[in-house]
Amino acid sequence: MAIEPYKSQEYKHNKSLTDYGLRNPLEQIRGDENMKIRMEKRIEIEDGIHTGTIEDVQYREQPYKYTDVVILMDDMNLKVGYPTFLNQESKLFKMLEKFGASFEDGKDLSPEMYLTKGKKVSFMTIKEKTDKGTFARIIPESLKPL
Repeated sequence: MAIEPYKSQEYKHNKSLTDYGLRNPLEQIRGDENMKIRMEKRIEIEDGIHTGTIEDVQYREQPYKYTDVVILMDDMNLKVGYPTFLNQESKLFKMLEKFGASFEDGKDLSPEMYLTKGKKVSFMTIKEKTDKGTFARIIPESLKPL
């Protein structure tokens, strides 16, 4: 016994979008206006000493635990990271000490108390080439308050 294909007329074919008067499915959402992205000149930061203001302190755990200081310079955000580890030899300890932090063994410390938003800072940058391009990198030891 052979099985015949289903012959119902209501499942004959799927209608295309043009059968419903649409040229593009996003047309209903966006209208006829296309996305416009402005081409901007690439900004290069020269090697040397710069000034800016602290914008934020962020924490990340991938691939390692780091404390990032976000610095606003000429309408650009730059980041400098420090391993989230405190002892008298750590980079984070030495940087926070420049900002007036005092330490006691076994006591907790909040970096945001010393790295407040709007605080003026100076720092040194160098250009670093990576597989993704050339970027300005802040030398972590150079960050200090003004």
